[in-house]
Amino acid sequence: MTLAQDRFTELETRILQTVDLVRTTRQEKQLAEKELAAARVRIARLEDEIEQLWRERELVKNKAPLEEDKVRELAGEIDKLMREVSEAANTADSLKVAILTALHFAHEYRELRHKCDEKTAEWSRALEEVLKK
Repeated sequence: MTLAQDRFTELETRILQTVDLVRTTRQEKQLAEKELAAARVRIARLEDEIEQLWRERELVKNKAPLEEDKVRELAGEIDKLMREVSEAANTADSLKVAILTALHFAHEYRELRHKCDEKTAEWSRALEEVLKK
């Protein structure tokens, strides 16, 4: 082969590699655009859910008035726990995270109620002993 043929072959190889690169880049771009569109849909759904939760919060707030700073504090605690649950469960499914968070709070409430019942019984026994004397 001559030098010109070698250069032509090398140029042809580079062109083919460039075409492949452009094709791959376009495919990746299309995939990224689809993922972006899906993410935008999920964000819109989450925004709708947040708006609904705010409306429901307002209904609850009107029925059982709480100071706004206390509501924000509670919301912060719930948000923090939901983020922890989401990370621990390795899911962004908001319904699943909300259910797991609710279960956590229900469990915590049950434990506290049990401790309170135990203390109440203990104090009742102690009071009875004092009254017997």
